[in-house]
Amino acid sequence: MIQAFSDGYMLSTKSTSYAVFIAENGKAVLAYYGPKIPTPLPSLLAACPSNVGPVAPGSFCSEARIPSEFSLPLRGDYHIPSILLQTEDSSVFDFRFQKGEIRAPKALQNLPTPHGATEELVLTFTCQFPGITMELHYLVFEENDVIARNVVIRNDAEKELHVQRAMSYQLAITNHEDILLSNYGSWSHEAMREEIPLPMRE
Repeated sequence: MIQAFSDGYMLSTKSTSYAVFIAENGKAVLAYYGPKIPTPLPSLLAACPSNVGPVAPGSFCSEARIPSEFSLPLRGDYHIPSILLQTEDSSVFDFRFQKGEIRAPKALQNLPTPHGATEELVLTFTCQFPGITMELHYLVFEENDVIARNVVIRNDAEKELHVQRAMSYQLAITNHEDILLSNYGSWSHEAMREEIPLPMRE
């Protein structure tokens, strides 16, 4: 299930919730990820108390401590950039939220698409260069407790755009001795379990 609020979006499976807060500056921020939050809610931040809401007058907040849904170089974000683009004029892009759409899932063009998603959320961002947009696509597999994401970069401008890096997903959370669990393998050698302890960082 996907819910729209005036300040963001809540994606929920049968036992988890994932909340994306849209800040006043047009940035998308991870507001919450964890056990499912009951509904209905008056607003997104009412259910997700954290450090992602509006900053009180006279206080200080660095973007280095904000869990952005994507990171860009040279825009006050000190995370490793998940999006790196280049034109002949610039390598600095400032994507801001333009609109959000909740729709039935659509297949990825010319790419394998997982089946069984119940809903899709598409967040569209524009930048200072007309014709260049970015979309974050969230797919909810409600009964499987899975939320998937992919990124689409569109260039309808006349100038060439070089995509040097485009991560389909970036997860920025405070680490409390977490473990990254992977199941890798190949034909007849699937699901080889690997656990990697993550170092303590912000």
